[in-house]
Amino acid sequence: MFDSIPLFRTDEEGERAVSPVIGVILMVAITVILAAVIASFVLGLGDTDDPAPSIVFETEDNVSDEDPNFEISITSGDSDADASELAIVIDGEEASDWESEADDLGAGSSVVIGDDETEEDIDVSELEDIDDMSEVEEIQLIWDDDDILDSYDIEGDF
Repeated sequence: MFDSIPLFRTDEEGERAVSPVIGVILMVAITVILAAVIASFVLGLGDTDDPAPSIVFETEDNVSDEDPNFEISITSGDSDADASELAIVIDGEEASDWESEADDLGAGSSVVIGDDETEEDIDVSELEDIDDMSEVEEIQLIWDDDDILDSYDIEGDF
């Protein structure tokens, strides 16, 4: 009964078609490619983080004996970017984020880092291993926990 059913069909000239083999190969190839794309997104290889905004900073240090401080101002920036993603890191310790101190990332916003909490936005004496501005070595502005936008080496300035 099964002897009369051919495994491959033949055309009128008696030649067999190879479409079943090509069809299987194409299906396997599509499955492998689809699995690779899905796996790359699941494993984080296709990370879709937003790039860091384009921001230009300007600094000014006040080395007076009474109230030494370091001011970071934005001269041009992306006010639509999320200011809470910009961390202010002093000697490796996150002191604050920009949003807590200056609201947005637009031009003209600034943060003052110093010893006196009444005038400065960030009081370095509240950090774990720092008593005053003379002990601060480096200030970094870090976007989204991994992109360093700017770094200031201020060791010995105060």
